[in-house]
Amino acid sequence: MTAGHLAAHLKLGAFQFAGSGDVEANLRALEGGIEQASAAGVRLLVTQECAVTGYPPVETPSAAGIDFAAAERAAARVQALATLHGLFAVLGTVVPHQGGFRSSSRRTSGRARWRTT
Repeated sequence: MTAGHLAAHLKLGAFQFAGSGDVEANLRALEGGIEQASAAGVRLLVTQECAVTGYPPVETPSAAGIDFAAAERAAARVQALATLHGLFAVLGTVVPHQGGFRSSSRRTSGRARWRTT
């Protein structure tokens, strides 16, 4: 398959929702978004910044209060579901970084692994 052929057949989707500081609620929304995208034939799904954790300080009071273990579990669930549906996903989250925090995107290749930036 040539690059031009792939580009002509790659359906993109963006999923944005009202995020919160509740990682589990965000996960439920993301699961629904993946299901909708899959049903629509989307192959690359992009979510908003901080989709897993909520955007500090707007949707969650502070990055310091984020349950990063719960966020990792949620990201793993999104990854597994995207892989199950044959989607590539770009997932927005927050990660600890050098004694502070930073916004991050996680990308799955469709082969059950994340690349974090």
